[in-house]
Amino acid sequence: MIDHMGRTPVYRVDPRQPDEAVLSLAGAILRSGGTVAFPTETVYGLGANALDAQAVRRIFEAKGRPADNPIIVHVSSFDEVRPLVTEIPPQIRTLMRTFWPGPLTILFKRSDLIPDIVTAGLDTVGIRMPDHPVALGIIRHAGVPIAAPSANISSYPSPTTAEHVVHDLDGRIDAVIDGGPTGIGVESTVLDISGDKPLILRPGYITIEDLRPFVPGVTVDPRVDGALSPADSSPPRSPGQKYRHYSPKATVWLVEPDPRMPDSTEDIARRAIRLVRSLLDETRAPVGILASEETEEAYRRHFKEGVVVMTVGSREHLREVASRLFGCLREMDDAGVQTVVAEGFCSTGLGLAIMNRLRRAADFRCFPETVKSFPENAESVPENVKTPPGGCGEEKATKPPGTKKVLFVCTGNTCRSPMAAGLFNHLAKPPWVAESAGMAAAEGEPASLQARNVARRHGVDLSRHRSRRVNSEMIEKADLVLTMTAFQRDMLRRQEPKKADRIFTLKEYAGLLAPPEQKIHAKDRRNQDEGGGSWVPIEGRGEVDVGDPYGLSDEAYEETWRELEKSVRALINKLDAQKLDSPEV
Repeated sequence: MIDHMGRTPVYRVDPRQPDEAVLSLAGAILRSGGTVAFPTETVYGLGANALDAQAVRRIFEAKGRPADNPIIVHVSSFDEVRPLVTEIPPQIRTLMRTFWPGPLTILFKRSDLIPDIVTAGLDTVGIRMPDHPVALGIIRHAGVPIAAPSANISSYPSPTTAEHVVHDLDGRIDAVIDGGPTGIGVESTVLDISGDKPLILRPGYITIEDLRPFVPGVTVDPRVDGALSPADSSPPRSPGQKYRHYSPKATVWLVEPDPRMPDSTEDIARRAIRLVRSLLDETRAPVGILASEETEEAYRRHFKEGVVVMTVGSREHLREVASRLFGCLREMDDAGVQTVVAEGFCSTGLGLAIMNRLRRAADFRCFPETVKSFPENAESVPENVKTPPGGCGEEKATKPPGTKKVLFVCTGNTCRSPMAAGLFNHLAKPPWVAESAGMAAAEGEPASLQARNVARRHGVDLSRHRSRRVNSEMIEKADLVLTMTAFQRDMLRRQEPKKADRIFTLKEYAGLLAPPEQKIHAKDRRNQDEGGGSWVPIEGRGEVDVGDPYGLSDEAYEETWRELEKSVRALINKLDAQKLDSPEV
């Protein structure tokens, strides 16, 4: 179909309100056997009619993709799944209702409608429903399921902008739909529950912690951290398993975190500097360093020339790191470096997906040595390396373009607000993320033991939370500030009058006002009993307040969790409804 004088046409659309005419054009190209690149919430995909073997073959030809690498099929509704599979077990139905649309690919036993070329001859097919208006609109207009791997040359970093797609595939495909940069930045999680043991075949934005409440016993496939040999006769069951992936033209070295201290930026910076020195001495060619915000300045001060330093974001904001990772790897090629030294991250939560991409980008070329002492001529690395107070991957999140942020605020930032933020991030879908802070918080304290325990029982991990005091900058960066009590709301509104229109109590904004007789902790009203605090009815309590369980029993924390869960679910429903009604929300 390609007949564009050697160039692929690019059609720009508003990602929130895409032009239906452009979506219709893309759908028509796909129906007629062509290939179209389009944005999803993860990365840009290269689509073709999944029911047309000849059309799918054009994907392999354009990308230079190995024939034994299966392709994920994308749908725009639940009804589109049934003809493609032999059955939909109840557990999978629950996963679909919970995580779709969203960045989770589920393996099904495929029906005869799916050509062998899509699945590389396997009896399973990976299917997902993307959470992006452009992708969903194109699939809907096409009227057929769409097979779509990432829209890049095979083995190169996945594209997160239309410019990346054009760089790789201009003249090789029929159209590019430019919906701006993608939000998540790493590919979907691939989950296989078709066998005896549920396995994550490829980690992604949906983490193992997210899946455990719905898939008991789920584990990560060992091949996530170790490549299948190209000589291995067993076919990969998921994209990203067998071959080198995500690699720039430059050679990548990965500095693995010391498992005894995975959050030590000082240790990882020292080892990275040692490796860069060795590479400079050996090759005399420019070296790139893929740094975190905590170490960037140390590298710049240490190396005066011959080194290009780029930051992928802060270690306490892994969502930002994920969204920027592939773009930074591509920029290293643009900068002309021959070798890239990349810092590793902790392998928990979203960090598992980040490390999977980095290990494969490096072709498992890792630098695990732990440096115990720093060379005498090193320039001020310890003074310039900052370990974030929140540790690796705590519930705080950054605000890359397109992200909406909720800031939950309580008093000490050790129970109610971290519980609310952790629960929100566990349940909410992009673009919303949550952070937390306290009106009178001490810096760097963990969540209380009882808060961690009750959260863990409900599938939420608060182990990396560290408290912080709310400030103007946090409120400025938040789209919505939700307090636990009316007193906290009123205090913040007085302190930040220009931002008062974004500050509410959680229950007030969620539209869930508690009945006056609801129990709260008595010491909130300075009515603590002699037994050290109890949950008692307080006449006249503000019905917009969430009671403080600090210092009380496990039962009190469980009660607070239930109160928060009801409010947070109502909040998410409201935000989702606003997203449907108004693209500005």
